[in-house]
Amino acid sequence: MNFTRRAGALRLTAMLAAGMAGSSGCETMADGAPPGATIIMAASAVVMPVNGDADITALVLKAGSSGAPAGPGGPATPSTSGPPVNDGTLVYFTTTLGRLEPGEARTVNGRAIVKLVGDGRSGTATIMAISGSATETLDLKVGVAGAGKIVVVANPQALPVGINFTTITARVEDAQGNGLLGIPVHFSSTSGTIQTTPVLTNAFGLAQTQFLTNTNATVVAAVGSAANQSATVNITVGNGVSGG
Repeated sequence: MNFTRRAGALRLTAMLAAGMAGSSGCETMADGAPPGATIIMAASAVVMPVNGDADITALVLKAGSSGAPAGPGGPATPSTSGPPVNDGTLVYFTTTLGRLEPGEARTVNGRAIVKLVGDGRSGTATIMAISGSATETLDLKVGVAGAGKIVVVANPQALPVGINFTTITARVEDAQGNGLLGIPVHFSSTSGTIQTTPVLTNAFGLAQTQFLTNTNATVVAAVGSAANQSATVNITVGNGVSGG
């Protein structure tokens, strides 16, 4: 008798678990965007520092007019998106680089927002937003991957005879000329001594170090292996320069 009751209880537990799982699945599907919806994605940064973060926004819109093909009456009419989906529509997010906090969000005025947090690696993060049958992706450059140009200067560039210091300043920019924060700049030289390397760029994209030399030297500042991700400056010693 006890064995029969236990078996019955086990069967009931299994049925309840299956029912709850099915119910949960239905709720998840119902929470997503309706059929025909579209997603538009945007990031709060053009390039994200390797240990920084950026807001990722997914704008979810209901289906609009489907448009019409070209015909005798005129050119094709493009399809259009409709109004924002209802508040509370669930959007899931994934990324190939870094982590998302949280991994899902519900819409307010059609927008679902999560935060992409860097994990110390450079590269291109491909973020995907999924809601119902609607999907969209966004690529965001992280760290060195976003560096479009580096320039380097020395102050002073010409030194008097003897052992002297000069300040080496490198600026790392994205493709639009904006300074990039948190990019490690590696300094090297053909002779002399680099005081500190690598150095992280500040909010203006600048990284500085001191260079000690008593001979002519070439100093290299680099953030990556691409041709546009390194620059040099020549330091001269003597040649008529006075020590004071």
